[in-house]
Amino acid sequence: MKNYLGVALLSGALGLSACATTQDEQEVEAVRDFIAANELSQVDDIRLYSQLHYSYLNDHFVIASVRRADYLVEFQSRCRALGRQEFTPSMVDVRHEANIIRARSDSIRGCYISKIYELTAEQGKELRRLGDAPGDETFLPEESESE
Repeated sequence: MKNYLGVALLSGALGLSACATTQDEQEVEAVRDFIAANELSQVDDIRLYSQLHYSYLNDHFVIASVRRADYLVEFQSRCRALGRQEFTPSMVDVRHEANIIRARSDSIRGCYISKIYELTAEQGKELRRLGDAPGDETFLPEESESE
């Protein structure tokens, strides 16, 4: 009986792990589809005017906000440090210039940047909503003209 219970628990845990991986892959693919559909322009660097602020999308992408501009930052590989609140020594950033973040040489939270894309304000808002589950958004019905 113990063996069957152990096998059942292990298979359930593996099933949940597979679901999380599939969901992560779907989120990453959704962002890549967004990049292609919107024909986002790639840039080599971002000029900083103060401390970098970013919005976490998933372990592969963040939106960096600089002054009034947003940039989509893609990492060379999965970066679990992006969503963590605590800081560890491995999260030290690599920067060759204090006021510039460069693709292919610098890092955010210890994760090396692969590509940087320019975003409009609307594209940034849309990307932030990509990860929302259906029903998470607030729905406000429009007023009818007869009222």
